[in-house]
Amino acid sequence: MTPIGKGESANPRLVASARPVLGLAAAMCLLGGAAAHGGAARHGEETQVNTVTTGGQAESAVATDAQGGFVVVWTSYAEAGVDADGGSIQARRFDRHGTPAGDDFLVNSATTLDQFRPRIAMRPGGEFVVAWSSYAVMAAVAALLPREQAIPVMLAVWALASLPSTAALVGFPMVMDGAAGPGGRFDLLGRRWAIAGVVAAISVALGGQFLSAIAFPTNFELLLVFVTLAGLGSYFQSSRIVIPDQVPVAGAVEAPWRERLAGLWRLVVANRPFVSFELRGFVYVASIGLALPVLPLFYVHEVAASDAWIGVIGAAGSAGSVLGYLAARQLARRRGAVMTLLPSLLVAALAPAFLSFIGWLPAVAAIAFVLGVAGAGAQLALFDRMMHRIPPEHGVTFSSVDQSLSNLAIMISPNVGGLLTVAIGARSTLLVIAAIGLAAFVLFAIDSRRRAPVPEGGTR
Repeated sequence: MTPIGKGESANPRLVASARPVLGLAAAMCLLGGAAAHGGAARHGEETQVNTVTTGGQAESAVATDAQGGFVVVWTSYAEAGVDADGGSIQARRFDRHGTPAGDDFLVNSATTLDQFRPRIAMRPGGEFVVAWSSYAVMAAVAALLPREQAIPVMLAVWALASLPSTAALVGFPMVMDGAAGPGGRFDLLGRRWAIAGVVAAISVALGGQFLSAIAFPTNFELLLVFVTLAGLGSYFQSSRIVIPDQVPVAGAVEAPWRERLAGLWRLVVANRPFVSFELRGFVYVASIGLALPVLPLFYVHEVAASDAWIGVIGAAGSAGSVLGYLAARQLARRRGAVMTLLPSLLVAALAPAFLSFIGWLPAVAAIAFVLGVAGAGAQLALFDRMMHRIPPEHGVTFSSVDQSLSNLAIMISPNVGGLLTVAIGARSTLLVIAAIGLAAFVLFAIDSRRRAPVPEGGTR
């Protein structure tokens, strides 16, 4: 755990490093005085957080209350408490002076297999909640429940596990916008997503060939193992990033949730350009969500694509995204964000309509490539347009509203897409998707005609 100073206040502030610590969970000291100005004065000696010192202690996190007290959580690979099977989640509470308020204690109740990657949040009054990942939950569900019950339960567990990534998506626009600046969004994000697109194109192409070369179900089992290893590698790379937590303001009184919700409503509704953008964006995201279940069904049932061909189609879409991100950067510099957005939306809307009339697999892959180009351009332009409508002082608040509406569209529309496919068929559903995409294009076109052109880096 890496501590930082308490600044000019009387409340110590500690920040847990995400970098795994091998051997000891953390060593703690209090820093204050000149810390807010770049120099740090040590307050007391370092204090060892964990009492169990055998095995590995890693992945620490910390949260504070309004009085300066804090709780540290971490992953322990020692035999601590009643969990001796793999990693367990341990926690320990400290007062504002860094004095332990008791021994470390076991957090998790499920003790089968590993529990890992803990995260903690604390209210000003000291109540806290800990979330973590567990192999045991999925394994137990699959082993103990019948298939009819296991599938919905596993989906529910998967949904709960996605909460941390959703929270990260709220902060992503503000971090990237702060790094790029108003005039550099297309350039920075275009490069970032282009690199990701190259990796995705290669991975999908190789994955499709791999699935075709090995018999079922061994092929999918091995592929999932590779994906898991890649995810762990990504996690350990990301864990090297250390971001200080925001310390609660001492003495601040938290308003009732009804008042906070009413204040959020008034704040958002008062920003009419943002509301207008979100309504139009909701229609576009709904068209994307509708296609999520339809395209795989179309590939398998309508054009009889093999695993290898599905890999080729996926790789073509990813390759198109790479080209789209690069092209959108250049087009935005020359013609502006609006002239990048509208052609991208139009092509993205027409592609499903063309797809509904063909059955030749190379043509399907070609349309997937074009759709990748258009989707990338729309993604960059929509991000830029959204950031123009978010007041910097309320960036996280408006970003959370945007993410909530996008998640709502993605939650509803795939279910509708699946029902439509059952009712009218995949090809007819693709035409419905195209119609909704065209509606989004028309809405953004009308909005662009009402507003004066905005130079790159400007505001609306």
